[in-house]
Amino acid sequence: LVCAFAEQCPLLTHVDLACCVEVSDKGVVSLCKHCPGIASLNLEGCVQLTDRAMQAMATLTGLQCLNVSHCSRITSAGIKEGLRFVAGLQDLNLDGCNEVDDSA
Repeated sequence: LVCAFAEQCPLLTHVDLACCVEVSDKGVVSLCKHCPGIASLNLEGCVQLTDRAMQAMATLTGLQCLNVSHCSRITSAGIKEGLRFVAGLQDLNLDGCNEVDDSA
């Protein structure tokens, strides 16, 4: 479903998928590919997400607010890779991301 609406709504700037436990890396990759103008992305509690989803976020250069709290499969490496081109990030929530340490 995420893939379908990403393709149909390329002008999305704010996306809230909090607690959508069926959202996968594939959906986030599609969202980042088809909706490059996303400024705010809430993926809190999307427990299936991994570093692959974070890597896709590197294309969201206008991202200002990101919530991946309680996405326990995301690691420090994924955070570093995903946010390397996101210079304007103002708000980042990593609460409950137990695989993220000070190296991120």
